[in-house]
Parts: sequence; C-alpha cells; structure tokens
Amino acid sequence: MAGSILAKRRLLRFVASASVYAFSIVTLLAGLIIGLSRGSPSVPGGHKIWAMLALVAVLAVIVVACQTFSEYRRRQHDPTWILKYQDRFDQMKQDRFEAAKTLIEQKGQLENLDGREDVLDPIDDVLDFFEDIGFYERGGQISPETAHHHFYHWLRIYRQAARPYIEAWRKDEPARWKHIDDLFETASEVEMEEAGCTRSEITLSCDKLDEFLKQEMKFCSRVGTYDKPRP
Repeated sequence: MAGSILAKRRLLRFVASASVYAFSIVTLLAGLIIGLSRGSPSVPGGHKIWAMLALVAVLAVIVVACQTFSEYRRRQHDPTWILKYQDRFDQMKQDRFEAAKTLIEQKGQLENLDGREDVLDPIDDVLDFFEDIGFYERGGQISPETAHHHFYHWLRIYRQAARPYIEAWRKDEPARWKHIDDLFETASEVEMEEAGCTRSEITLSCDKLDEFLKQEMKFCSRVGTYDKPRP
C-alpha cells in the first residue's frame, strides 16, 4: 500500500489533472439542472427533457473521467524534466567518480567538517543534483514514479553513504539538502510498492554499499567492461 507521502503526491496529481475544460462541463451541467429545476415538471415533454439531461450528464462524467485519467497518466510519465536531468547526470561522471571515491576514502570521518571542507567538497555536486530533483518532484514537475525509475539506485547509494556528512552540515545549516530526504522517502515508497520489499530491506549493508560505490567509480572512470549497477 502506498505510504502517506506518495499517496499525497498522487492525490495532488489527480486534482491537477482535472482540466479547466472538464470543470467547465460540470459547471454547465449544474447551470442547466438549476435552470430546469425552476421550471414546471408538468410542461409537455418535461420528463423527456430530464431524461436527455441525465444522459448528457452521464456522458459528461465519462468524458471528464477519461480526460482526467489520461492527464494523470501523462503527468506521471512526463519526460520533460527528468530526461534533462538524466542527460545532466550522465555528464557528471567525473563528479560522481570523485564523490564515490571521497565517500569510500573518508568513511568514518564524514561527520568531521572542521578544516576538511576541501577534502569532502567533491560530495557536494552529487548531493546538489539530487536536491534539485527533490525540489522539482515536490513541486509536481517530476513525478515520484519517474524520479524512482531514473535515479533511485543512485539516490539510495549516495544518500545512505553521505548521511553522516549531510547531518554534520545540518547542525549549522538545517535547511541544507532538505529535499533529498523527502525525495528518498517518496521514491522508497515507490520501490516498496513495485518490488514488494519492506522498509528494512531498503537500507544497504555496509559491504553492499561499499561494493556499489566501487562499481560507481569503475563505471564513471570507464575502466574495463561494466554494466550499469542495479540493486
């Protein structure tokens, strides 16, 4: 079952999918019903008019429902923003290599920022990228489903590995990378829904996390033959 965050996103998308034209049909029908209700039901052909109006109302509801569902699906799979970010992510191989390398080498020291900003700085570019994705996902420009489909594997790796670093920064800057957590929670609900896994299975073991970070380095450095990692 979809969790509360994902359910809220889908509800907002459903509401937004109801077009102005669909609402116009409902408004027009409401006006006709009100107008007819003021007339005498005993006028010749009155019952026939009401029957025709009922038929039109049913057809209008069907049209509105179909149109809303179609728009809902279009928004769910809209590639406009996500493909732009996919291209950007594909061009960040050097940044991703440096981020993964830093996370491995500085493991256990990520919460220590004093005088080490330059050492840990390579992590920022990847976190900033996912922060942007989270910002637009929360704003309804990117659906949770497309964000999950394109980026969940990497989001889960970098967010978990960089968690001590993120929390260290938030002691002084509480709003820093605030959209990453929201994006992760929403995308994780999609993962649990599609993969049938539990919350506990979302968290990677230390060995698995290190393995994925090394795979990321290998992929981004183009050393040897490598297929895109999957969880």
